[in-house]
Amino acid sequence: MIDIKIFEVEQGFCAAIDTSDRHTILIDCGSGSQFKPSQYIWQRRCHALDYLVLPAYTKDHLAGFPELASQSWQHDIPIHFLVANPTVNLKKLSNLKPFTSQLNKSLITLTDIQSNDRN
Repeated sequence: MIDIKIFEVEQGFCAAIDTSDRHTILIDCGSGSQFKPSQYIWQRRCHALDYLVLPAYTKDHLAGFPELASQSWQHDIPIHFLVANPTVNLKKLSNLKPFTSQLNKSLITLTDIQSNDRN
């Protein structure tokens, strides 16, 4: 069985796909006052996030990423696969749009993870 949830956030969006055998896919990292991707993952007691899909690199679409990344590292919840928009070079990401310092740090960490995975 597959359970698909679309969450309403102030800007951007977030969708979660859960399977009966405890696999989870998170699409986008939009976050708001009523929903945070990290809380969803924690409340579901996920042991891993199988896929994190990031279709756009703007503040609206990545608002929940810093907290998700932090909880992932703190609670040893690995993100197995990152599916990112291939049209954006992560090294030039900071030129796209001004980001908050926390988001920027998370994206730099994400860039490092992706660079290490390719080596």
